[in-house]
Amino acid sequence: MAENEFPTVDQAGATGGQSHQVFVLEAGDGGSVTLPDGFSFGTAEFHASGPDLILTAPNGTEVVIHDFFDGGTLPEIVSPEGGHLPGATAARLAGP
Repeated sequence: MAENEFPTVDQAGATGGQSHQVFVLEAGDGGSVTLPDGFSFGTAEFHASGPDLILTAPNGTEVVIHDFFDGGTLPEIVSPEGGHLPGATAARLAGP
């Protein structure tokens, strides 16, 4: 897969049949994970779901970082614009 190409899933929303995109990313070995173009962690809500971290944008778009919590070192999250969010900070934002 080429750089900045992400697998996506269109899902029907709960209200009015609206749909939103879900991007699924792999956490890797504690390095970094780059978010898709147009997705900002600054406006996203963070949630833990088992070993995965889910970021939800105000428009309903989701980024699922698969196995985020499974590795020893939490990966840094990088925005397409170059912003960096340490993995430990992302984990705190996701709550207990």
